[in-house]
Amino acid sequence: MTKEKSLSLSTKLKFLFAAIGKHLGFISVGIPFYIVGGFIIYIGVTEQYGAGIGAVIFGAIFILIPLGMSAFSLPSSIRYYYEKELTKEFGKHLFGTITNKRIESNTYVHRDEYDREVEHQETFYFVEYSYQFQGSREGEFILDNKDFYDKLQVGDDLPIQVLTVKPSVAEPRLIKLGKRYGLKPAESY
Repeated sequence: MTKEKSLSLSTKLKFLFAAIGKHLGFISVGIPFYIVGGFIIYIGVTEQYGAGIGAVIFGAIFILIPLGMSAFSLPSSIRYYYEKELTKEFGKHLFGTITNKRIESNTYVHRDEYDREVEHQETFYFVEYSYQFQGSREGEFILDNKDFYDKLQVGDDLPIQVLTVKPSVAEPRLIKLGKRYGLKPAESY
């Protein structure tokens, strides 16, 4: 029996609600669409204001679009955060090896309130790593802190936490890694 299957229902629900909690903003955006769509359907069904089947169809579309978006994107994202919570609580501490570092920059232009073009640049610092746990595995993560990224070298040991029931799920232990380089916890991301 795997560790996840032996968890109590209350523990599983705790992790599930923690994962859902990270999506409340996304979920709450759909609520006005459901309310307005439901109201339009009500108007169509009761045939108020001369509305009929057209209002019912329009209301259903108004509800189905955000519902479809949620059904498409939420399950995998909630599963990701659920596994992240499981890893944080029950993961096995191991070491991986940094295998590659790369920087990706995205630049985009938009107009501000004075109709001037403003250029924004986003930079992502990717770190790839490999580890051994029930076979050879690979992963990657993104850092926000360029100074932290610059301190890491290919071949360095990387403290990670692996979900034993699903070895492909691993999280870097960034605070522990940051301490190795003299960084405060807030600087270790």
